[in-house]
Amino acid sequence: MTLRSLGIASDILVGGTSQVIESHTDRMVLRTPEQPSYWFGNCVTFRGYSGDKDADISQFRADFPQAPHICIQWDVPDLDADLSEWGADGFQIDDTDVLVLDRLIRFPMPEGIAVRRVERAADWAQVADLQHRTGVEEDGHPEAAHLDYVERRFDAHRAASGAGRAKWFGAFDGDLLVADMGLYSDGKIARFQSVETRPSHRGRGICAALVGEVAARAVAVHVVMIADRNGAPGRIYRRCGFRPSERLMAVVKRGY
Repeated sequence: MTLRSLGIASDILVGGTSQVIESHTDRMVLRTPEQPSYWFGNCVTFRGYSGDKDADISQFRADFPQAPHICIQWDVPDLDADLSEWGADGFQIDDTDVLVLDRLIRFPMPEGIAVRRVERAADWAQVADLQHRTGVEEDGHPEAAHLDYVERRFDAHRAASGAGRAKWFGAFDGDLLVADMGLYSDGKIARFQSVETRPSHRGRGICAALVGEVAARAVAVHVVMIADRNGAPGRIYRRCGFRPSERLMAVVKRGY
């Protein structure tokens, strides 16, 4: 399936060989067998937007009869659809900007914060713990189910880093990880992944400085970020020199 969306193409880059792609005339079915609770890794992407909610849900159920979640997106860059009917039916509406690096603007890292590659087992454990705690405390995910998701997801990120498909970076205050992010690249697309900052260290410019540090190392035609429209992270990325490239819309009914 030839994709129109740069954002979705960058998702495929991140998934790599852990995913199985089934291409149909009207849709792409993406499966990540080892990460069943990775909703966007087990997703139906329709070529066009039909506006028929029930038909789209039925197709997802046919493709994923055992899945406890529903995740549907449309390969329609700049789709501006009224998805309120989905929201009323209990779906989370995922309305995001795909941002590409235009001209990098660097910010200094606050004094006492050091940046280094995440390579040691202890550092990877801190990355997973920060991602897990944030998901539980800020996004309301149940602890045990979200821990299983994070452990599987970051096992895959660590394997990709070890294979040279990705690099992970952390900002450290002494030995404490206070921010982290990954960067996947195939030479054409470089995609930032799982950007997170410890709540105790937010508002100090650490995220913006780390974005600049990592973006400066990216070698690709398109350096891509994806962020919620009108959210605070997107504003940080724009300050760093990223500009909107397209808008993506998706719907998710959580599996836990």
